[in-house]
Amino acid sequence: MSLKFITAAEAASFIKHDYNVGLSGFTPAGSLKVV
Repeated sequence: MSLKFITAAEAASFIKHDYNVGLSGFTPAGSLKVV
């Protein structure tokens, strides 16, 4: 599985007000998980 790299600004644009973002130690560093 290849990871797509995006800028911090691009990543922030996906996160809307009142969204929850989960990160896990079982995925590559910084990879988002579906909550």
